[in-house]
Amino acid sequence: MLFIHRSIGHHLLEYGNLRSLLNADNVSLDDYDNNNGVLTLNDGKTKSGTITMPGNNTNPDNLADFFAAWPTILNDYDLIMIKSCYPNSHIKDPDQLKTIQDSYKSIFTDFKKHDKRLLVLTTPPLRPLFTNAPEAHLANTLADWLVGQAAANNMLVFDLHHQYAETTGKHEGMLKSSYRRLLPWDNHPNRKAHKAAAPQIAKLIAEAY
Repeated sequence: MLFIHRSIGHHLLEYGNLRSLLNADNVSLDDYDNNNGVLTLNDGKTKSGTITMPGNNTNPDNLADFFAAWPTILNDYDLIMIKSCYPNSHIKDPDQLKTIQDSYKSIFTDFKKHDKRLLVLTTPPLRPLFTNAPEAHLANTLADWLVGQAAANNMLVFDLHHQYAETTGKHEGMLKSSYRRLLPWDNHPNRKAHKAAAPQIAKLIAEAY
């Protein structure tokens, strides 16, 4: 399988030991880190220049453009996992939400066209300092919508957003206090968050195989 990600995906691999967990279940994982442009194979070997992301990012629209072009390397994998990073939880209004949903719909269509399996990790939440209640509500709505799309589009979804988000109170839909890093301006979830999520993601993938 292939995992396309940026920093939080890297942390799931580094702190959550996601590759080791999958290997223990006889699942081979290659990952493409868009932060450095490197494809790391399951055996640890690396390649550069094999994947180029439109806009050099993994926003939903970038991912939609990437899969619309369908690079031949994708045909080497039977399962492809994607995740948009936490800035995409800044959803200002319903129009922006619809735009994001349309990007995902485009991705679903391309996976059906090429008869490939997709696993979507929903976008992680922001810490309260960097968002507000209306944005958090729309981010929750997007995550719920993606989960609801799974069966209809023959894909898998792991709801990383709700895994990492507060479920009640004034910070509902924002990064859990126990998963926040010490630096107040850092939106990346901490090691504890990734160690909790990685085994669940690995279990979902292993069951899919």
